[in-house]
Amino acid sequence: MWIQNKSSFVLSVRSKDETTIYSPKGVPSAMIQAYQSPDTTIRSLTLRGNFRDQGFGLNWTGSTPAGTGQPVTETDVPQGAGFPRGIFFHIGSHNSVARDIRVIDVAQQAVGVSFADNVWARRVVDIQSDLRRQYVQWQFQWCDTTGVGCEDCEVCSSYVISGFEAFKSTSVQFIRPKGLNALFSINGSGSWLIEDADLRFTANSLHPESDQIAASPHHHQCKYEHRCHASSRDGRDHQEC
Repeated sequence: MWIQNKSSFVLSVRSKDETTIYSPKGVPSAMIQAYQSPDTTIRSLTLRGNFRDQGFGLNWTGSTPAGTGQPVTETDVPQGAGFPRGIFFHIGSHNSVARDIRVIDVAQQAVGVSFADNVWARRVVDIQSDLRRQYVQWQFQWCDTTGVGCEDCEVCSSYVISGFEAFKSTSVQFIRPKGLNALFSINGSGSWLIEDADLRFTANSLHPESDQIAASPHHHQCKYEHRCHASSRDGRDHQEC
């Protein structure tokens, strides 16, 4: 579903338990993208992709979302756009929000933001069933953006996965994030906040066939590629830089 060159667009149904956007096996995995669409709201639905060991679909020729580059062809898998996203706020889709959503089995960016400022994800649950055999991208990811972030969002994965990331961004907040087998990364970003995170890992979640870039015994649970310090205010611990 492409939302392109709109303003104040709202995609909403009554409940994520009543409405599911999904894709069958082999076709491009279900996704929603806002491009040049400020003040977009996406809420109260379930998005079910097909990125499993069997039956997954890439962005085949003719199916690439608006604004995200070239499609997959017989000879080329473009970086980024080749693998379908979940919910993606792209260039110019400022001041937008995704909330009260369940995302299941997407390749990358259950909620992703790139070149769009002040975008929130609130109460979004991301469920991933199979291991990652190739590194793609992170599940909750803010890239090249300023402001806002993720509140009460959760990654629930059967295996270790690239979970939450801020990349080349400023003033991104992760408030009460929860992760089951989910890694965390802050890369080239400043003035960020991680507050009251709950990250847990289960036995045997690091599968020997997992991609070594996406998940390996050498990864930290949280990786900060920036000068950081811990602080405490209002009786709560914070990590800031």
